[in-house]
Amino acid sequence: AAGCRRMMASEQSLLSAFTPGAFLTDSPCLHKSYRTIRGEGAHDVLPLPSASFTTQQIRESQKDMFATGGRYMGLHNFNIQGLLGEGNYSQVFSAVLRATQETYAFKVVDKQKMKRYRKQDEVLVEKWVLSNVFHPSMVRLFQTFQDRGSLYMVLEHVPGGELWAQTHKRGLPLSVATFYCAELLEVLQHLHEHGVIHRDLKPENVLLTKDMHIKLIDFGTAKLLNASIERPDEPEEEPPRRGRHDGKFKEFVGTPEYMSPEAINNKPTDYRTDLWSFGAFVVQVVNGWPPFKGGSDYLTFKRVLNRIYQLPDSMPSEAADLFEKLCVLNPKERLGGGAELDEPSEFRHDAIRRHPFFAKLASQKAFMARQLSQAPLPMETLQELCTPVVCDELLKGAWHRDSMRGPQCSEFPHTVKRQVAFELHKRGALSDELLRALSLPPLPPPILDADILKLPDGQDAASGDGGDGGDGGDG
Repeated sequence: AAGCRRMMASEQSLLSAFTPGAFLTDSPCLHKSYRTIRGEGAHDVLPLPSASFTTQQIRESQKDMFATGGRYMGLHNFNIQGLLGEGNYSQVFSAVLRATQETYAFKVVDKQKMKRYRKQDEVLVEKWVLSNVFHPSMVRLFQTFQDRGSLYMVLEHVPGGELWAQTHKRGLPLSVATFYCAELLEVLQHLHEHGVIHRDLKPENVLLTKDMHIKLIDFGTAKLLNASIERPDEPEEEPPRRGRHDGKFKEFVGTPEYMSPEAINNKPTDYRTDLWSFGAFVVQVVNGWPPFKGGSDYLTFKRVLNRIYQLPDSMPSEAADLFEKLCVLNPKERLGGGAELDEPSEFRHDAIRRHPFFAKLASQKAFMARQLSQAPLPMETLQELCTPVVCDELLKGAWHRDSMRGPQCSEFPHTVKRQVAFELHKRGALSDELLRALSLPPLPPPILDADILKLPDGQDAASGDGGDGGDGGDG
């Protein structure tokens, strides 16, 4: 009986943020001035929270409206289309709002599965972040409601798919990769300055709009530094939910290839844990592979904790240098980690902006003004366009002047040789024979999982004694 009472109280406190007929301002995890479920008629509809506005402007603006076409918001307002994605306890569909024929992403959270996996906190945290922090490069939340079996979140539809699909095993041209990394840094700084640590940065959580700009998603595992999600009906004797310890955020969250050492060690984390993930993200979008990927999660953790990675020698030096300065075991020694969030940003995110990796970014003015979402996507350079063609010819064996219509590949400038070798590496086609043709040194031996197993589990990164990780970064 006591267990049933605890379950009923827990469910009631969780769903108070989704109860039909409630103002959002009455929800414990949300403080907004517009209604979510019940309006006073067609003339009193929801303002559209444009991410390009400040919070104050959003509250004052009445120009953009989210029209429900009726008094109540529910499933009857939508035509559900195809499945966009699914997780352990939720599914995301494409849905058309009947009143306006506009398309939205319709997230359906199964209540039973949510309770089974103990993900109530993640649902509340995601709603809080999307309702209180706005940025053009964050997906927008328009509406929430529920029925007996599910919770529903009406989100911005982002049609371009995951950035991961564009980068996996091939990477992106350096000019485009630099732009996307700069855009992510912009929204990351905005989140950190508003007390939100994402904790699961990866290309799978970055979507592309129809204009090919990024939208960051998946805030369920975020850590709130300056806010708390209170549930007053929660019984004191109820055991802590998965994801928290005694009311505090659990630190062991994220995706192994992008998790920081302190997160793997389940030590207290701050915004610097996102800087490590950002460094691994840079390698993924440039190189096509995450730097610490092992044969299993355990082997990946050992690579991270010992800072063992292997980058191709032909990888752009600025990208490799940025990664090496971000992925440092001691969080305070990471580039951009030299100051607290309440201190000037000169030694935080601005230090990353000044790195040479971003020096050739076409939209420098917009980058420094933190307005890249309004800048056009850069065009690939002529060299970037020609490199795949040269690689195609090299793979056919056309290494000489007649078939290449130019100098032999051994006569290319050194920078061109490196770029060609890097493109071949991303394709998985860089052989010793091609390296000899390009007059480049042979490939170093790979770091095998069998060698990783012999290593210790790594130093306690959160203690500050991690240093630079030994000799693992020379690859």
